[in-house]
Amino acid sequence: MATGETLGVEGRGFLDRLPASTRRAILVNSVSTNYRPSAFVYRPDDPGGVEILQSGLLRVFVSAPDGRQATIRYVHPGQVLGVLRLLAAPFSGSAHALVASVALRLDSEVFRRRAEADIALAGAIIDELALGYAHTAQTMSVQAFGSILQKVAFDLLERACRDQLETGRLEAAATHQDIADGTGSVRVVVGRALDKLRRAGLIDSSRRRIQILDPERLDQVAQTGVLL
Repeated sequence: MATGETLGVEGRGFLDRLPASTRRAILVNSVSTNYRPSAFVYRPDDPGGVEILQSGLLRVFVSAPDGRQATIRYVHPGQVLGVLRLLAAPFSGSAHALVASVALRLDSEVFRRRAEADIALAGAIIDELALGYAHTAQTMSVQAFGSILQKVAFDLLERACRDQLETGRLEAAATHQDIADGTGSVRVVVGRALDKLRRAGLIDSSRRRIQILDPERLDQVAQTGVLL
């Protein structure tokens, strides 16, 4: 998955795929919202709403009753979140910001009414749902079939995101052995992967704590296995 200022079908963000008249219509009453790192964008019991990420990085995840979490996808600028919730689909996930983020919150009723009458908007919503499904499938495939570098990058982000919600810091409290256990690998192999990520400026580490310096690029490594 590539990162950039706007993402979406064919590399274009959600708004970029809409006719000008549709864009103007759905932006009526929209509000720009700032999220600090670790802030929740929504929780399972929050009312449904649609937001378009303008800058930053968000994580969508589900939680088990015992507190365990599983990442569904990461949302990049230009992408939409909340469509399933607005459509009253059975999704009980949450979303939070990894870094300082800005999202455009749309008027739910305006968006819903326009979607019922505007084929261009309906088509863009279908594209966005397909994109979200593809990202979720990719996240699952990385955990099952990804390279060691991909699995280590994903494991670090997963741990750091969980810790961030408790401490406010995007850091993973883990040893090399913890990560090896989490990825089904061994310490020496994990150590090489961590060294690559450290040399590329994506992480910094002390004895039992690994700081995430560039979560956007770390997610890109997790998704593609390419370290630029």
